[in-house]
Amino acid sequence: MDPQILVAFGDLHGGSVSGLCPPKVQLDSGGYYYANQFQLYTWGLWNDMWDKIAQVIRSDKVEMTAVCLGETLDKNKYSKNGVFAHNPNSMLRAADEVFAPIKRLTDKLYILRATEAHEGEEAWLAEAIAERLKAIPRAKHNYSWWHIAMSVSGVRFDIKHHPESGDMRWWTAGGGMIRSANQVAMDYVDSLMHLKRRPKFSDLPPHVVIRAHTHRWRDSGTNLPIRAITVPAWQGATPFVHRIGAGGSRIPDFGCAYFRCENREFEMNRIKYKPERNKMEVIE
Repeated sequence: MDPQILVAFGDLHGGSVSGLCPPKVQLDSGGYYYANQFQLYTWGLWNDMWDKIAQVIRSDKVEMTAVCLGETLDKNKYSKNGVFAHNPNSMLRAADEVFAPIKRLTDKLYILRATEAHEGEEAWLAEAIAERLKAIPRAKHNYSWWHIAMSVSGVRFDIKHHPESGDMRWWTAGGGMIRSANQVAMDYVDSLMHLKRRPKFSDLPPHVVIRAHTHRWRDSGTNLPIRAITVPAWQGATPFVHRIGAGGSRIPDFGCAYFRCENREFEMNRIKYKPERNKMEVIE
């Protein structure tokens, strides 16, 4: 099987004033939204990340499949002041520019659905951007997915937005993904136990489970036959994040995970960015 790479990323929250955004966005009114300082910073990281992925593709001479794990756009059900535009077309125009480096590298793009509080009822914003970008369709009438089971050069992946379990604290880090790996394994085993035919390759448990939503890197490691990870977000702290005590001293990560797959084996890599801590106020 030819080597290929799978790139997984998510939680862009386009449209949010703390989400991923191009430097300048045309609004429905004819005016413009100009990205704030934080958004300009993450925009530079975003483009640097895809430059690094392009280097991997060229040096390894591999094809790429990209999967966006949801919350691509954000209408923010809870705070109307948390978005830069209330007309979805403004968000969609911004998303064209966000996904431009990906579309230059591949036509194999999958868009997942996520949380209705961000993407609207039945995650219609995810469906709108997936159709606009001509992502790989789930069916004749759907371009976005709630869940994807896929094989890349013989490596089986199970991909969706929401993890089966979480771990919010440093001293529990990784435990959620170990639980998720076990949960997925048992789900597949349960299906196998009820098969009335010989199992196919696609019936077998995945090698890798990929999730998002928590806005944190998490990794079950090599403890289990299945490896489970969550990818970080591309959104900074919101009022909600501060309310649950996850802002302030905790510095977010940004980036993606990518898997080099060949002959049913994989090597996982990640591109990770960690912002500097805010300057301390000194009173003398």
